[in-house]
Amino acid sequence: MVLRRCRFIVVCDATTDPNYSFESLAMSIRQIRVDLGVPIDISEMKVGVPSQNLKSKHCAVGRIRYSYVDKTKGGDDEDYDGVLIFIKPSLIGREPRDVINYWQGRASFPQEAITDQWFSESQFESYRALGSYIIEAICGTRDTNDPLTLADFAQKAHEHNLLNFDAFREQLGLLALEHEFRGEIQRSPINSYQEKVREFMNRILS
Repeated sequence: MVLRRCRFIVVCDATTDPNYSFESLAMSIRQIRVDLGVPIDISEMKVGVPSQNLKSKHCAVGRIRYSYVDKTKGGDDEDYDGVLIFIKPSLIGREPRDVINYWQGRASFPQEAITDQWFSESQFESYRALGSYIIEAICGTRDTNDPLTLADFAQKAHEHNLLNFDAFREQLGLLALEHEFRGEIQRSPINSYQEKVREFMNRILS
């Protein structure tokens, strides 16, 4: 696809990778750069080991640097470069309850060995449900049945990788936060309180 200069590529990584080292992705990026001279940049990889902390993501967004090879004088990189959407099975804590339950009983899920071709019904359904949920999580809720364009899907993937304030609010617990702040206001001078709030916000947004 890179040789043909495809501008939009979606990669679904189904290799067995229990440590989420992304060896297959790294090998592909390396080989494309060596053979074709085209670098692929993925600035941030938020896909990680399954957990329920709401911090990981289901996909990563990369840039295919065709401009390194094809750019002519006066052109912009954006006129040449493409988009890579990398999707890998993982859990972040919002998946259907039955999927989380299956993962809790099978620590290797969803990175079980692909040599096992005899899936049980619960195993097959857990993978199917997880895959369906991941795409829904990336695309978000929609008011229309019209199919997404490639540009729309790329934008949805970018948004999925941004800070999720809804998840942040749930994880933090607004009532507990409000109670703590009210108590701190009463105990501390206003300047000290403002400084602590500033340090707190810098820490969670860094």
